[in-house]
Amino acid sequence: MTEQQAWIIPGNPSDMAPLPVLKKGEALAFYERRTQAFGDFVKDPFAAISTYSDFESCRAAMIVERSAMLDDLNKTCRELAASIEHIKTIPTATFPNVSREVREQGQQQEEAKAQEETKAEEVKPAPELKKKPLRS
Repeated sequence: MTEQQAWIIPGNPSDMAPLPVLKKGEALAFYERRTQAFGDFVKDPFAAISTYSDFESCRAAMIVERSAMLDDLNKTCRELAASIEHIKTIPTATFPNVSREVREQGQQQEEAKAQEETKAEEVKPAPELKKKPLRS
């Protein structure tokens, strides 16, 4: 199988130029700019890397992809700005006064305990004992 020259969109968004690759079937050899050499052939790790036959078509695809990313980012920024403006319009609130509610719950618990204690203290009639006959 012969090697074909192709271009791909680099995975690193800070990389500004299309990346050259050699394509052999489904295997790709990526160009390493630091060493200025192609690496070993690797089966397409993502199985979805789009390759382009020429530099210009790859550059056009990069522009379309990054424009879509910019649109998404602008949408997110507008939503965040709107949420900030909404938060600014929320009126000042006071901290809820829960101390009264806590006291009322405490009183209710104390009353329930007192009722249980009074029920426990109530004198229950003793069951009648059967008297044994006296021996005479």
